[in-house]
Formats: sequence, structure tokens, C-alpha cells
Amino acid sequence: MKKVSAIAAMFVVVAVTTVFMAEPGQAAITCSQVDMALRPCLEYLRGTVTQPPTECCSGVATIKQDTPTKADRQIACQCVKRAADALTGLNEDAAKNLPTKCEIQINVPISKNVDCNK
Repeated sequence: MKKVSAIAAMFVVVAVTTVFMAEPGQAAITCSQVDMALRPCLEYLRGTVTQPPTECCSGVATIKQDTPTKADRQIACQCVKRAADALTGLNEDAAKNLPTKCEIQINVPISKNVDCNK
């Protein structure tokens, strides 16, 4: 019984320490969130439609809102790069022009070849 409560107490200490040691703004967005935000853009990104749907542009706006710091944008960039690489039939021009088409200035390029460290 003592062993179980000691393990539980240690787990709580580790969890609390992790929360307080996390840097503000760290991991403001996850790859799952990026994927969900860009899911409505798939037809546009594949070039089957010429204009991104409103839901797509809302997703782009969400990514912009959820990436206020350079570190956040780099995380999102890695997620976008991974998603772009996995997407079959990606039209690179459509991907590059997505923020412009949505009339949103975003510092997370959508491309397979972007350097996310910049």
C-alpha cells in the first residue's frame, strides 16, 4: 500500500514539475490541430478546385492565431511540411498561394521543401 501511494505521489510531483517548467508559448499548436485546420483545404491543395473554401481559410486563420511566436511557427511549419509530404497529388503552386488566396498573411509556408528553421 505504501509503495502505491509513493508511486502516485512521485507521479503527481513529476506532472506538476512538468507543467511549471514548460515555457510560455511552447507547443501552442499541435500537428493534429494543423491537420484539422487544413483538412478543408485538401481539394484546393490538390488543384481540383481553384479557390479554397471558406472553411479552409478559417483553418489558415486559426493556424496564424495559434502561432504567435517563432517557436510556435517552427512547430507548425514542421507539421505542415509533414502533412504536405504525405499528401498525394499536392499542387505546390496552390499550396504556396493558399495564404494569398485566403487573404491572410501567415509566416508558415505550405510546402514539402520549406526550411522550418528559418
